[in-house]
Amino acid sequence: MSTHTLRAIPTPAGTAYINPNLEWTRPMKLREVMTANGISHSMLRLAIRGTDGELLARSTVTTILSRDVWPQRTPREWIEKQIRDYLRSRGLAEADHADLFGSEIDAAPDLSRIRPRKNEYPVPDQEFNAPEPAMLSPQARKHFSMFREPFPQDLHGADEVFLGPDQLYANEALWDAVKNNRLFALVGESGAGKSTLIDLLRDRIQREQLPVRLLNVSTPDKSEVRGRAVLEAIVRDLDSDAKIPSSNETLSRLAHKLLAESAEAGQHTTLMFEEAHDLTVDALKLLKRFHEFKVGWQKLLSIVLIGQPELTKKLNANAAGVAREVARRLEVHTLLPLDSDLEDFVAHRLKVINVDASKVFAADAYDAVRQRLVALVSVGQAKERVSMCYPLLVGNLLTRAMNEAAHLGAAKVDANIVRSC
Repeated sequence: MSTHTLRAIPTPAGTAYINPNLEWTRPMKLREVMTANGISHSMLRLAIRGTDGELLARSTVTTILSRDVWPQRTPREWIEKQIRDYLRSRGLAEADHADLFGSEIDAAPDLSRIRPRKNEYPVPDQEFNAPEPAMLSPQARKHFSMFREPFPQDLHGADEVFLGPDQLYANEALWDAVKNNRLFALVGESGAGKSTLIDLLRDRIQREQLPVRLLNVSTPDKSEVRGRAVLEAIVRDLDSDAKIPSSNETLSRLAHKLLAESAEAGQHTTLMFEEAHDLTVDALKLLKRFHEFKVGWQKLLSIVLIGQPELTKKLNANAAGVAREVARRLEVHTLLPLDSDLEDFVAHRLKVINVDASKVFAADAYDAVRQRLVALVSVGQAKERVSMCYPLLVGNLLTRAMNEAAHLGAAKVDANIVRSC
């Protein structure tokens, strides 16, 4: 199974290597200085260039600030000097602090080995205490001068969508799959942002009036998907007046004919399955056959599967057997946790409602969120810890933390308040 994942560590400036012990560190003092003086990651990035004269990648700067991980090809001293020069240009005496780039190892023993998510996505054990959904209390709205929910369940437009490096890559990979008639899966935990990316795709098609038709098979129970139902959905969507043949072979020929006519007219047709983790292996094999519809070299149909980690788990379990052909051809992008993009995500969400995140969250709150959103998973006989720092859970946790801060009369949400939630 081919996979696409975008991690923050490989950068244009070189590969940054994490400590093999994967130590969890508190943020360096530089981040506290930036927060106190209204300096964003993007502002700092514009002041830093590699030895090749190019600006460092945004993900590289974020990784330096959040993980104290530095690129290999650009000397650390070169980067530190540019940062100090930038702070001096803003008149900040903190530029000359000896410990500006210092960070401390978090002493919490149970966080000493947190590994990145893999495409196999082991399922979190039941011990993981996911923060329950909550709405911002009237007291918290008044306390933080918020007139709208900062982390709503439903967004109201494309400009409200946070697109960090991983989301940007997933967004373009999804669009490329639709445009080039590929067999593609977007996989992620519940709340990772899959539906948001689909909404963004639909918005793009409508806004730009693109020649793309998205087909959904309206079968509530995905485990009951059958070939005839899919073919009927294709025919009805492409020709609402068409008479559905009783013969499966005739129906298949009609679906192929309508797809070929649509492609000749310049239309891209995509068969999309949400909750695709509920599809049976037989259904997945069937979809792979539909993906083979083509005229000459041109495939006539792209197929996009949107599902939770159980989808890849199901394919991996059957990769040597009945699902072999699907596993070999399906391109998978797995949405990663926010982790190094957490601060940018929160800043974006609050900017949407015209609130400065630095006025609401203390600098130490973010690593407390990362520490809180960690789940145990079973890998063989061992237990491992993985990040669950996904948009939905982050929003739930921070909403509860803001409610608690307002109840306590705290000026900001800090690490202690986050831990209490």
